[in-house]
Amino acid sequence: MSFHVFLDRDGVINADSPDYIKSPEEFHFIPGSPEAVALLTDHGFEVILITNQSLIGRGMAPVATLEAIFAKMRLGIAEAVDEATDGTVVLGPGTLYRSLKEMLRDGLIEAAAAPSPDDDPRRRYYALTEEGRTAVQDEAARMARIVDVARENRVLPEVP
Repeated sequence: MSFHVFLDRDGVINADSPDYIKSPEEFHFIPGSPEAVALLTDHGFEVILITNQSLIGRGMAPVATLEAIFAKMRLGIAEAVDEATDGTVVLGPGTLYRSLKEMLRDGLIEAAAAPSPDDDPRRRYYALTEEGRTAVQDEAARMARIVDVARENRVLPEVP
């Protein structure tokens, strides 16, 4: 069984803003976040980014702008992973789909019926199963222990 880490984008990967991140120029990594994703990836974790971009529904930015923001983020993380792993780990579009397939196979998630906000039939929705919830809780506890050890060894800075 592989391990998966679910990370929110705003406030975890990039600095959040009460005015939303509406352009690639407004997207700024939290210092160390690409390297943290690289560290997780280098240690065999499948990292899945979760984000709810209500600025699209509010008409504050077109989808093309959101894609440009995502492209900037993916490039920054991919570069950090490449550097941290000396090029032995390459992140590509297939990473997410492979992770979803494994989680479905392992019974951690199940397909969920949900209406697509834009009626796009390609959209898929998933829900954690009870086993998935337990796995997430166990993984969160394990990651907390790893963070504690990293901080004790001064690998990670204290966050206010």
